[in-house]
Amino acid sequence: MLTRLGKAGVTLKAAKCHFFQEKVEYLGHIIWPGRVHVQEKNLRALRGLRYPETQTQMKRFLGMCGLYRRFVADFAKISKPLTALTSTKLPKRLLFPRVEESKAFEGLRGRLLAAPILALPRIEGHYIVDVDASYEQLGCCLQEQQPDGEYHPIGYYSRALLSAEKNYFATEIEALGVVWAVTYLRSYLEGAECLVRCDHRALLSVLTNMSPNTRINRWRL
Repeated sequence: MLTRLGKAGVTLKAAKCHFFQEKVEYLGHIIWPGRVHVQEKNLRALRGLRYPETQTQMKRFLGMCGLYRRFVADFAKISKPLTALTSTKLPKRLLFPRVEESKAFEGLRGRLLAAPILALPRIEGHYIVDVDASYEQLGCCLQEQQPDGEYHPIGYYSRALLSAEKNYFATEIEALGVVWAVTYLRSYLEGAECLVRCDHRALLSVLTNMSPNTRINRWRL
């Protein structure tokens, strides 16, 4: 490896190099074979964090949480009351938090402090995509079968509905959730076998007749 780096003209500083490590810190994450978790120093910072008093502090909090949003199921739904406080139409100094805002802050922080250890995607392995949709958000969880035969989550993903999408019927929103999830996770799913699961049986006839860009081998509702 070092020979190849040398031929490529890459120089390394020995004091900053670590070889044969079981765990590596990278961009706020702890990575070890097949697994990734939130860096401990950032968890310590979250434990002592108080409710933000200004929009700038709130944006910093949401920015830090956003770095780890794939560790939190329903991130968009939980953070919605806090995101609303960053609007330019509101004062830069935040008022005393209402119940839903305080609940959102504690809920988001609590989810991160109890964040699961996620699996890293593998070249081979069967995928499962669990999709959930509501009139507030679209969400999904991507799981992949690991060498032990068990399925482990790779990440949780979500987004808020656009104003126009809130006018959709229930079945249309559920279909949107599936299409969005498959499209968003295309880099993982394209060319791989996967199973998409949702809880809206009316989609069965819709999904079996559609042909998305990403190949989906089977649908289960």
